[in-house]
Amino acid sequence: MNLKELKNVNENIDLDSYIKFREIVKQNMEHPEWLGDFSRGELEEMLKNNSKIWIYYLDNEPICSMMLIPSRKKDLEKFEIDLDSSIVVDYGPMFVNPKYVGNKLQYQMLKEIDNYSLSLGYKYAVGTIHPDNIYSINNLLKDNFQLTKTKEFKRGIRNIYIKKLFYDIKFRKLEDNIEEYEILYKWCSNKNVYEWFEQRQLSLEEITKKYKKKLEENNQDIFIIKCDEKDIGLVQIYKYDDTKIDDYKNIYEYDIFIGEEEYLSKGIGSLIIKKINEKIYKDYKSDAIILRPFKRNIRAIKCYQNNNFKIINEYLGKDTLDNDEEIVVMINSPKIDKE
Repeated sequence: MNLKELKNVNENIDLDSYIKFREIVKQNMEHPEWLGDFSRGELEEMLKNNSKIWIYYLDNEPICSMMLIPSRKKDLEKFEIDLDSSIVVDYGPMFVNPKYVGNKLQYQMLKEIDNYSLSLGYKYAVGTIHPDNIYSINNLLKDNFQLTKTKEFKRGIRNIYIKKLFYDIKFRKLEDNIEEYEILYKWCSNKNVYEWFEQRQLSLEEITKKYKKKLEENNQDIFIIKCDEKDIGLVQIYKYDDTKIDDYKNIYEYDIFIGEEEYLSKGIGSLIIKKINEKIYKDYKSDAIILRPFKRNIRAIKCYQNNNFKIINEYLGKDTLDNDEEIVVMINSPKIDKE
């Protein structure tokens, strides 16, 4: 079930209907105490103070609901989170009609509320979940939340999770000097990098020779990826000219890796892909982008698909060691997005 295909009501919420829906869900829960139970008066006050409720419907049947609550200083002190409350948002009660559990709706709601929170300028999100609520915990972890601590509250024990919503992604040109090549050597010594790029660990001399030649030939634009002013990876952008693809005249391609392991599995890769795509469409006037990952690189392919890349072909190619490798051809284009 696709959340975006449901009717979304998020203004002038009928609180009586909302509470009725919530109570129906709780009645069907093995542990109803896990779900928040704000009173009508509390909800009214919260909505007056910039909280927001969403209810999703299929026809006239409520399917799921989520809530956003601006954080207060006293709440963050209670959670032992040392951040300015103005940049932190609390993800409130999130629940699904028992008839529709199993449709990945909670995770879809998390992605929607992430985007909405970012649009309001929030930089962090927090959420609390009972330690035994494994289903919800797994969804938060999948959405790149991190467990900070477990505490006892009036409503019972809760895990406290936090997620950084905003990362400042920038690009700078790779420079021709030994310091740059040493950074690349360090990154390319990680198996999670060389497995997909060179299939073996290159020496510093080989790295220097390889990238010095690329810079001299100037057939690719090579950028260091910066996250919050720290160098974390590399992207090389170049013209795609292998085979003609109907309807597209200016196609570009890129290769990318994150070399700093602490930045993996936090959703940063997806943000970087969005930024690179924006850069290519704006600066290179491209009308399509091609990526060609190894078919066995499932993690990368899923990330690309989540950023609107579509698989259009597969073929048997060669890796850098001349071994056979199944390769997937993926395309992203504003034209596809409009279809």
